[in-house]
Amino acid sequence: MAKARKVWTYRPAKPRAPSVPTHVKADVQAQAQYLIEAVLGPRHIKLPPKDPRFNYLVAISTKWWRHYFYFTATYAVLGPNALVPSFEDPFARLEYAGGDRFHLAFRRHTGSGSPSTRMCRSRSASCPSPTIRGSFRRRGKRGMTMDFRPGDRVIWWKGLPGGDYVAPLSATVLAITAQRVRIEADDDGRMVIRAVMPERLQHLG
Repeated sequence: MAKARKVWTYRPAKPRAPSVPTHVKADVQAQAQYLIEAVLGPRHIKLPPKDPRFNYLVAISTKWWRHYFYFTATYAVLGPNALVPSFEDPFARLEYAGGDRFHLAFRRHTGSGSPSTRMCRSRSASCPSPTIRGSFRRRGKRGMTMDFRPGDRVIWWKGLPGGDYVAPLSATVLAITAQRVRIEADDDGRMVIRAVMPERLQHLG
């Protein structure tokens, strides 16, 4: 069998990340702090349990790192065998995309909510903020019958490189195979066709 020849190929330079203006950083930080104090904190941070046996949430914080803005949860670690008194878990990330636009990514879960694939600091005709609404549930398993059909409108939970984050993208089911679902998705304005595992999809509803 002939050995494959190695050839030179062109590799385009990776686009440089946009620089975040100082006033945008300050504005996002202020709005995030208000969100924590008015909504996230009162809703999720509770008094320590009377009989603590599991880790529990004690604080929510934010920070900028390059052109990323992170929401981080701090958990208290309990028990006599705890190696550290607490640990941090970043659960959501905003990626600055220029102007007033951001891309939102967050750790996948099975609760309910209304994620956005693209976000803006202010709503305007030049900066729309489309939202995908619905409950987040894992769908289907390998070798099992799936409740997807060609033409279905779905959310594709696209995995992002470098971590456990996913981004919800609007997609249409094209075909069903034994183990995967073939979809056409809008990936930040570019239509792509992918064959994905059914648990990466969720019906719109």
